Amino acid sequence: MPSNNSSRGLEPEQVQVVGYDDATVSWASLSLEIQQFRPHADYLGVYLEASLPAVLEKLQGARVKSRFYCVWVPGIPGFIERYPELTEGLIWTTLVGNSGNYFGTRFRRAFEAEYGSDPGIGSAAIHSDMIALLKRAWSQAHHSTHADDLVATLQEVQFQGVTGSFHFENGRRKALCYPFDTDDPTIGQPCLTFVIATGRSKPLDI
Repeated sequence: MPSNNSSRGLEPEQVQVVGYDDATVSWASLSLEIQQFRPHADYLGVYLEASLPAVLEKLQGARVKSRFYCVWVPGIPGFIERYPELTEGLIWTTLVGNSGNYFGTRFRRAFEAEYGSDPGIGSAAIHSDMIALLKRAWSQAHHSTHADDLVATLQEVQFQGVTGSFHFENGRRKALCYPFDTDDPTIGQPCLTFVIATGRSKPLDI
């Protein structure tokens, strides 16, 4: 977290890392520890829905006045509606989200028609892409039952999914992220950043 607490020997914009153990963490104690740094911004490395509102509640109770930033969890369907006061002003990002382009809009409409509910920004879209990508690769591998054949085919597949383009050439084991791994949006998945305002995730252009 960038901090301005010179009494602890920290220079402006220095980063402090506060670790925790999922099994034993006390969010109240952790929040008080963070408050001592008087941070400008806090990145919350929390990936569980039950944990994020708990730590946000304790941070606000400890009067930590900084900008909170996290990943993934706010894209869970209904999360913002369940915690409207805690999430207002929260900034969050995802590398595997539905960007709302042509493919994303078509997927959302199909999901809502089939299941009668909102698929959210992240989980449903990326899992749909994972299945479709494997199906494409398996087909191109002539339905081989050897794992090495499937892996080799994945290195050749170029797949446009709901969350972006999958491109694994040169031995990569993960998709390219635009704009960090590539400046070509046609071969990468966009890094999506949002701010929660008036109960909605609104895209941030960073």
